[in-house]
Amino acid sequence: MFGQNIIMPILKDNGAKLSLTKIFRTIQGEGPFVGQPAIFVRLAGCNLQCKFCDTDFQERKILNLSDII
Repeated sequence: MFGQNIIMPILKDNGAKLSLTKIFRTIQGEGPFVGQPAIFVRLAGCNLQCKFCDTDFQERKILNLSDII
């Protein structure tokens, strides 16, 4: 974490799958829907290594879009 995440290779597929870190319920914290319940889909992998990043991209699973929905 904090800029130490490995840059993962691109998932080569037909677009029917996504590499995810997690899916969780939350409350929208910004924008026109602030305060509304939301479901957050956090994608895995990143091509940046930001020093302030607190997302752990190491744990990931590949799911079909239909399973995510």
